[in-house]
Order: sequence, then structure tokens, then C-alpha cells
Amino acid sequence: MKRLSALGTATIAGCGGGGADGAVSSDTPVAAALEPPDPAPLVAAAPVPVPAPDPGSILAPAAGVPQFTLYGGAGEGVLLPFCLGQAFKQGEISKDAGISCGLADFQASVLNRWPDGSPKFAVLAGRAGVAAGASKTFRLAAAAAQAAGSVVTEAQLKQSGVSATLEFAPFGSVDLQSLIGVASTFDNAKKRWSAGRVRQGISGPQMSSWTYFSPLANHPHLAAWFEVRYWANGQVQILPWLENGYLNVAGPTSYAGTLAFTLNGASRFSGAVTLPHHCRTAAIGGAATAYWADSTPGLQYGHDTAYLQQTGLVPTYLSKAGAASTLLARQKTSFSPLIQANFPAGMGTAGYHPSIGLLPEWDVAYLVGNADARAQAAVVVHGLAAGRYPLHYRDETTNQPLRFASYPDLCLSATANLGVQSTGSSTANSYTPATTGAVPATWTSSHHPSVGYLAYLVTGWFYFAEEVQFAATLNYLKQTNVARGKAKGLLLPDVGANTTRGAAWALRTLVQAATVTPDAQEALRNEFVGSVASNVDDYHQKYVAQANNPQGICKPYSDYTSGDNKFFHAMWMEDFLTAAWGYAISLRLPLSDAVRGKLDAFFQWKAQNIVGRLGRPGIETEYNFNDAAQYTVAVAPSDSVDFATGKGPWYPDWGAIYAATLGKSNVVLASDQLRGAYFPEVTSYWGNLQPAIAYAVDHGVPGATQAYMRMTGAKNWPQFAAGCDSNPVWGVRPAIGV
Repeated sequence: MKRLSALGTATIAGCGGGGADGAVSSDTPVAAALEPPDPAPLVAAAPVPVPAPDPGSILAPAAGVPQFTLYGGAGEGVLLPFCLGQAFKQGEISKDAGISCGLADFQASVLNRWPDGSPKFAVLAGRAGVAAGASKTFRLAAAAAQAAGSVVTEAQLKQSGVSATLEFAPFGSVDLQSLIGVASTFDNAKKRWSAGRVRQGISGPQMSSWTYFSPLANHPHLAAWFEVRYWANGQVQILPWLENGYLNVAGPTSYAGTLAFTLNGASRFSGAVTLPHHCRTAAIGGAATAYWADSTPGLQYGHDTAYLQQTGLVPTYLSKAGAASTLLARQKTSFSPLIQANFPAGMGTAGYHPSIGLLPEWDVAYLVGNADARAQAAVVVHGLAAGRYPLHYRDETTNQPLRFASYPDLCLSATANLGVQSTGSSTANSYTPATTGAVPATWTSSHHPSVGYLAYLVTGWFYFAEEVQFAATLNYLKQTNVARGKAKGLLLPDVGANTTRGAAWALRTLVQAATVTPDAQEALRNEFVGSVASNVDDYHQKYVAQANNPQGICKPYSDYTSGDNKFFHAMWMEDFLTAAWGYAISLRLPLSDAVRGKLDAFFQWKAQNIVGRLGRPGIETEYNFNDAAQYTVAVAPSDSVDFATGKGPWYPDWGAIYAATLGKSNVVLASDQLRGAYFPEVTSYWGNLQPAIAYAVDHGVPGATQAYMRMTGAKNWPQFAAGCDSNPVWGVRPAIGV
């Protein structure tokens, strides 16, 4: 049976609470998943059936061996093109080695390297013969470095005669052929970039790729974009999109028209679209696919998702979702412009939502579902659907997402239809132009999901890497310039347009942006990495360089109670922040040794807040682990606490915190088991703490392994673990296999 594709074939057709980013939450905890329906689609598209999974669509991974699987679509021996992203564990392939998979027509283009120089992320491409209905798995291995030789050139793409047109009537159209071979350059007089090639993404003997751009008939805001892959045998794959987003161009507003894409004279998409300011959309309807110019599509693929989790670029999960899982069945696999898909109807709504976590549910479904085709389609659909959010503040002076150093004081202009909740202010009175027109879907940094990250790691389309970059730069722009340390891009839990959870998710997005930005895009990558380093320095200075809270708790944005001489904090938010910092360590960004040392020291301090809450029952100075998931915890014996100098006052130990929080002493009871906080719901606060303790174990925090084993050794732990198969977002486990 044909495998449903994701940007690879020619088929056309919790958070534990809500509230505004900077306000005290008055949430009512909700354990049940919220899945609002999509609005009526803006573009009519024929329904795309979701096939039953193939027996071969669930990979049988070989532990510790990077591999990928190709699925056939033609007769035996017919060579068809393929292209996918591939992550590697640090040291898997030495820095001087090449990469092979046993195919003659194969290349691996390394775009990012680990600190030791070994490949971190590569785009794999080539051609293979796999019979229709069959599959073949290829193991990657080190090989002799590829000798310099001929590469697929842009001149060859030009000579192929491929004809593609993106039109947005009545505003104009752009022909791809007119852009090929022409470099886009900045016109200083007009203060804009000319039409042409923006970047070359891949250069290789099997396949090369380029990204092209052009304004629509000199329109100040609307632009056509094409990401193009061209194979040595003449096959072409194109991802086209329309964008409405510049940083400082006056008069940003919405535009309504008919979006159409034509390839080699054949209409591939046409539909009515109203594109709000700072949004973008692929010209796609139905299956989430890039377009092949050839009538025979390229090969579909799947990853060894067990190995992908071993790389550290994504968390490691408890669950395994079978082909019949409701998790896989509920993922959206069809795209239309600005579709809501499984994103929330209102970002920031109280209660659990499957979009919230280190990764959202659709991404986790791919990882725990062993690369199921439906989950892969959902990853891509949501990577494209993120274009509905007003993230896309492209710097018109560089034609890239902005660099923090270029705009130390610039902040978002807070207008009624901005579509970004809880923005800050600029002491230099430096703001982006005021927006008008249709209101885009609202972005709330305290509840925002990871967007584009896994889609890029899976597909290698640079469109998705930019989506991550845009999200990180928007989180920068929405902060008050002073609170963010101007160009430092600080993400603090107690100042600016932020909360503890907001700082956590913005940090998650920042480190993901630093991870996916190619090493060759050095200036922008260094901006993201530099911002991470600035955050490390700031947190380390406050909490490690000077004595501070002994339980590893960062200054919250608010006391949940007042007048009781107890400072109560939503500890599930603190778990988000702990997890985000632990994830940052696992990504092993190119930080200096000094900064990396500070990061490690800070995390050792920070993770005490989860290790301490998983203490031993009956020990007077410890916190009983059976009650670890309280909604709020008393973190200081005063309503006025000095976090700035670290003087507190503080509770002397976790036992005192336990007594102040629960109003009882830590004693052993025969009935002891994991309790409260909606246990065993995996979407509850018991779920929220799992990534924090998992990374504490992974990074060797003293007592973390014993704490984790206490929790998982509880007699009712299996009830929680079983629930992770259908709701896996929070079911993160230690990568080291405790």
C-alpha cells in the first residue's frame, strides 16, 4: 500500500495553566486534552485519504546504528531520487570522514557539526531502486572523504527549462526561470533586495539546492519564494511559498487574493487566501508535499527514530505507539493555507494542550511511532501551518531573520491586530511599524510550541529551519529592550513580557534555532549562540556565582499567595525551565569552554528543585516524593523574598518546604504511592516534571538517579507509564536508560 508522503512525493490534491504572558495565572488545572476543531479551510481541497499503515512502515531500528528506510514507488531497478535530513550522535562519524550507505548514487551534505567536529546534521540525497510496495533500509557508516569532483550546477538547472510560476492575483506573479542564475543583491538606493538567488543550500554531485526570491511586481510587502532541489539526472523538486513580512517596511497589513502555483504548464494549486501581516503560506493544498516536475515522484522515506532520540537533538520518550494507536490516528495530515491543524484555537488557553512541551504531540508521534507515515505527514503539515502566526519579521536589509546585534532597542509595536500577546516597550522609542488589516492567529510566548524544528531535522527543507529562526527572533522582539539586556536577548522568568514558563519555552526555541542554523550561516548562528551564552552568564551570575536559593529555584514573576508569610510558586513552571536548560546541554551548542562550564554548574544548581522534591519518605529534612507534583510549592518563608542578592530568607531544607506546602510532616504511611495533581493523568503536573528529572539524570546531578528510581519504583507508577503511549508529550525518560 502506498505510504502517505510528507514533502517528498508528487501527490497534489501543557501546559498546566493559561493566562497572559506577564500576569499571575488564575488557572483551573485541566487534565483532559483540548483539541478544538479547525475553522473552515480557506482553500477548498479534495480530501486526502489516510492509508492504513504498511507492515513495512514501522522501522525495526538497530540500536546505535544510524539508518534510514526508502519505500518503493516504481518497478524494480528504476532509480528514483530521494532527499531527507539525518541527525548523528556526537562522534558517530569522525570529522575527517565521509558518509556512505552502500548506494552508488548517494551524497551526504554535512550542514552542522558537533564541538568535536563530527557531523551533527546532514542532508542525504541520491537515487535508489526500490520496487513498488517494497522497502529497503540503508545503514550509514564512515567512509573515505568524498573526492572533489563535479557538482550539480545552477546552470544545469537553468538548462533543464523547468517552468514554475507563483501568482497572487491581483498583485502579480513571479516566474522561477527568470530568477535562476541571477544573484539577489541589495539595492542601497531602493533599500531592498533584487529578485534572484538568495542562497545555495546544498552543493553535491547527486543533488544541489537553491532558494530564490522576488517581490511581487515591486510590491513593498508581498514576495514569492521557491526552494528548489535539482538532481544530476534532471529531476526537480520545488517548495513554493508566499510571504508577507518585513521588519521595518512601513504599512504592514493583510492582503486578499487568489494564490496559484503552476509547474511546467500544469496547475498544481489554486485557492483564495487572505494573508495577514508577518505571515506566510506554502502554495499547497491537500497532501503536504513539495512538487516534482517529473511525472514520477521521488522515493518516500522513514528514519530510525530510536537512533534519532539517541542523538540528543530531541528528548528520549517512554512510549511506543503502534500503528493502530489513537495518537497516530488523530494527527492532521492534510494542508491548506493558514490551516489551524492541531494548533490550539487560542494559544494561551488554560489547561493541557498537545502543542505544549519540549516538542509538540505531532513531533513526538513521529518519534514514538517509529516514523509512521501519518506522523511524518503531520510533522510537515504543522511545520507549514506555523506560517499562520505573525512570526515572520524578515530583515529587509539582509533578507534573513534579524540579528540581535543589529537591533538592540527595537521592539514590537503594540497594535490591536498585532497577533502577539504581552509585548514589551523600548526605552529608545524604537518600534516596528504599526500593523493593520486582518488579525493573524495569536502567538503567546508563554504557551508557544516548537515550530519547524523536527520538520527540518526530518526533511532537510531550509524553509523549516527559517521557521525556527523566525520564532526565536519574534520572542526577542516582544521583550522590553532593557529587560532582555538589549542585544543579549535575555529570557528571564521575572521581568519583561515573560513568566517562568514563557522564559522556558522561549529558551527552548532559542537553542533549537542555534541548533538548526547551518554552520555556513555563521553570522546568524553566532547571534543565537551568543544569546544562549549571555543567558548562561546571567543565570550563573545570579544563582551560582553568589549564594542564592538552596533549592535551585529561580526568581518567579509572582507570589501565588500573599499575606501568609509564604512565597508560593507554580513549581510545574520551574520544571519547564529545568527541562529547557537540561535540553540545552544535550544539544551541545558551540559554546566556549568557559560558558559550557558555567552552564553545567548552573544546571547542577537548578536541577536541585526536581531532585529535592523526589526525596525519601520519613526523613524529616527531605520532601516526600509521593507528593512531588503539587500545583504550587512554598519556596520561601516570606512574602518579600530577596532573589537579587540571594539573601532570601530561605527554608533550611526540603523537609521544611514539604511541611509549609502540605501542612504536615514527612512520615511513612502504608498507603504511600504517587498521589495528587491528577495522578495518573500523563497530561498533569506529574507529566510536567518528567523532562526535568530525566535531564537531571542524564547530566549527572547528585541524587537524580536515586530520585528517578524512587518515582518509577512506586507501586502505581505503571499506571502513569501506560498512559504515555496515547499521550506521550510529557513521557520523557533519561537517555542513559535508567
